[in-house]
Amino acid sequence: MQSVHIPSRRDALKAISAAGASALALPAFGQADYPSRPIKIIVPLPAGGVADVAVRSIADRLQVTLKQPIVVENKPGGLFAIGMQAVTSAPADGYTLLHLNVGMLAVQATMKRYDLLKQFAPISEANFGPTVLFASMKAPFTNVPEMIAYGRANPGKINYGTTGAGSLEHLLAHSLAKAGGFEATNVPFKGGPDAAISLIQGDTHLLPTIYQLGKQFVEKGQMRILGVFADERLTALPDIPTIKQLGLSAPNMSYWGGFAALAGVPAPIIETLRREIAAAVVFPAVRERTESLGSLVSFSPSSADFARKIAYDLDWMGNAVKSANLNLS
Repeated sequence: MQSVHIPSRRDALKAISAAGASALALPAFGQADYPSRPIKIIVPLPAGGVADVAVRSIADRLQVTLKQPIVVENKPGGLFAIGMQAVTSAPADGYTLLHLNVGMLAVQATMKRYDLLKQFAPISEANFGPTVLFASMKAPFTNVPEMIAYGRANPGKINYGTTGAGSLEHLLAHSLAKAGGFEATNVPFKGGPDAAISLIQGDTHLLPTIYQLGKQFVEKGQMRILGVFADERLTALPDIPTIKQLGLSAPNMSYWGGFAALAGVPAPIIETLRREIAAAVVFPAVRERTESLGSLVSFSPSSADFARKIAYDLDWMGNAVKSANLNLS
């Protein structure tokens, strides 16, 4: 089951307190000297992007609390494989970490080139962007019941924008259509902004993507939101129901980012890192920076909780790949 923990002020205080307590608990596990040298975080994406900026903000705070330099290295390319190789070639000692993002799961589900849960030890989620279902103002439906009725009466006539075959948007939209009992057509674009423009122009009907991408267009009346892919309604959109509240068993999904270490890193070190990350993301300067990027801070109550979240996403994505008969490897 997928879960998102959005920290309140009380949560923030608990996280910071727990981070301090973790240092006291280390001697009992025989890891009292961790960390004793610089820690490296590998970001498998180009420098300057939203994920990179968010990671560097967290790293700046971790340098203070862990009292060691935190070096962020960008290693894009190879559908994330170059960055992952940089981590798997390092010792399993907790000094080389990997920044994960949900897009890596889509690549695993479609390409099957690696196994995140076997090769890595999840530590914690750090931030996320909620996913909503945008619809064109020119679409022949204005809500989910109308969408389902139109889709069933017109097989294949509903089309949706994505960033390509096997992308997060493709797998999510396919799952949505299957849950609604209708067929829909994938229209790939080079990126999210191009897909949004197509939706505004009425060339496509649907776009399941991060809320921040279409927020300004909704406010201008250029597109509408039909539902939210989450267990609960968004605080920013209290009047928009979740997809499940509308009766569809489509998966929950968010555009999340988090951290992992190499499999085999001692559990006490994983827990220390989790607690420190939890405290870092709710630190006022980090939270402010994260929100300025259009994301929300979050942290995993336990590393096992983050692993379950990854497993949930991999499960529904794998089912979507099979259902759509995708073969991209």
